Amino acid sequence: MVVGALLAAFVAGGEMANASPFVDTKEGQVQVDHMTLQELQTAALTGSADAQNRLGVVFLLGLGVKADFVKAFEWFQKAAEKGHPDAETWLGNLYGTGRGVTLDRQKSLFWTRKAAERGYSRAEYNLGVNFLEGTLTAANYTEAIAWFRRAAEHGDVLANHNLGLLLLTGRGTPSSPPNLRIEVDKVQALKSIAFSAESGFADSQAALAAMYFEGNGVTQSYSEAARWYLLAAEQGSAYAQTMLSAMYLTGHGVTANQDTAVKWLKKAAANGNAAAQEQLGQSYGGGFYGLPQDFMQAIEWTTKAADQGNAEAQNTLGVAYLKGLGVPSDREVAHDWFKRAAAQGNAHAIYNIGKYFNKDKVFTGQ
Repeated sequence: MVVGALLAAFVAGGEMANASPFVDTKEGQVQVDHMTLQELQTAALTGSADAQNRLGVVFLLGLGVKADFVKAFEWFQKAAEKGHPDAETWLGNLYGTGRGVTLDRQKSLFWTRKAAERGYSRAEYNLGVNFLEGTLTAANYTEAIAWFRRAAEHGDVLANHNLGLLLLTGRGTPSSPPNLRIEVDKVQALKSIAFSAESGFADSQAALAAMYFEGNGVTQSYSEAARWYLLAAEQGSAYAQTMLSAMYLTGHGVTANQDTAVKWLKKAAANGNAAAQEQLGQSYGGGFYGLPQDFMQAIEWTTKAADQGNAEAQNTLGVAYLKGLGVPSDREVAHDWFKRAAAQGNAHAIYNIGKYFNKDKVFTGQ
C-alpha cells in the first residue's frame, strides 16, 4: 500500500445544512419546543414569523406531513416578509433550486443577500459558495473569501472549513484577474481548519490530519495526523479510514498493526473510497496482510474501484480478464479496461496494450 496524502480543496456546496428544531416523538407526533404540529400551525396562522419559518421546514423536509415544496415556499415567504433571516435564507435556496417556485437566480441572490447583510451566518456562507462557484452570479473569489470570512467570524463551521482549505491551497495563477485569485495564507488556514476540526466536523479533522501528515502549514507530526484521522474515521470519513489503514500498516505515528490496518481498510472500502477498494481487491488477489487469497472478492472490490474511475483498478481488471483470474478470459473486455486506464495515463495499462494488443505501435492513451 502506498501512503500518499493529498489534500484536495473540498468546498461544500449544494444543499444548505440545516439543524432542524423538529423531532419525532415515540408516538410519531412532530413537536417543536414542546409544541404539536397543530399548535405550530395555529401560531403560524396568527402571524408568528418563527412559527411560519418552522412550518416551512416541516413541509420542506416532510416532518410528520407529506413533503410539499409549494407549501414550504409559501410559509417561508410569509416569514421572510417579516424579516426572519432563516426564512430569507431558505427562500433564497428555493428560488435558487426551483423547488416550490419557478427558478429565479436574481430573487435567490436578493433574499440570500438580505439575510447575509443581517449577519446571518448560514446566508453568509451560501453567498460565499455562490461567488466561489458562480451559481447565481459570475464567480468572484474576492467576494467569496469576504463572505466566508464573515460567516467564519460568526462561528459557522462549514465556512471555517472552506475558508481554511481555500487559503491553504489558493486559487488561480499570478496572471489571473485579482477577483479570480486567492493568495495562500497558511496561518489563517490552520486557524480556520482547526476551529472546524475542534468543533467535530469530520472533513476538517481529516484535512487537519493531512496537514500534520505532510507538514503543510504545521510542523510535521505523524502522531498528530493519526489522532485527527482517527477522530474523522470514527465519524465515517472514508478518506480518513483509508489513511489510518495505511498508517497502521506502515507504522507512521502509530504502532504498526496489520489487523487494525485491514479493519480500517475494509471500512473505507465499504464506505466507497475507491483507493481503499482497489487496495482491498489487490490484498484479496494476492492474499496480503493476513487476508485469504480470494479471487472472487478481489474482482468484486477491484470492479467497484474501477467503476469509480480508479485507473490502477481498471488496469488490474484488464489483467484479470486477459489471464482469466477470477473471471472468464475475455480479451475484448480486457482491452476495454486497459484502454480506460491508459486514457488516464496509467503506465501499466499503456504497456499492456502495447504488449498484448498493439505490438507494432506505441499506444499513448489518446
